[in-house]
Amino acid sequence: MATNQVIKATHFNIANIGRIAKSLEPEGPSVLMVFYPVIVFEGKMFQYLLDRKIEPRLEEIQYTKYRTTLLGSSEMGEEFLIDIVSKDFLHQYLNWLDDELGGFTGATAPLRDRKLK
Repeated sequence: MATNQVIKATHFNIANIGRIAKSLEPEGPSVLMVFYPVIVFEGKMFQYLLDRKIEPRLEEIQYTKYRTTLLGSSEMGEEFLIDIVSKDFLHQYLNWLDDELGGFTGATAPLRDRKLK
C-alpha cells in the first residue's frame, strides 16, 4: 500500500537527516527541515460524504489529506499528514506548496517545470 511506503520513507528520512544534522552541529542543527509526504494518484479519486439528511454522496476530488500515526517513535505515536493528489492536479499542488513556503526556497520549481511521464 502506498501509504505504508510513504510512512516508512518519511520516518527513515527524518531519522537519517536528523542524525546527519546532529553530527554536523552537536549543539543542535541550525537548519529548517520541512517534509511534505505526498502520494500522486494516477486516475480518478472520489470521496464519500453524508449530507445533513444522512444521504450518501460521491464526489470526484483532486486532492485530499490522509492523517496517519507513526507508531514506535513515542509512546503515543507521532501523527502527520500525507497529501494525496491526482496526477492532473500536481502542478497546482506544487504552486500551493510554493505559496505556503513563502517562496523562500523555490524548491518545487524544478519539479513543477519537469514534464510528467
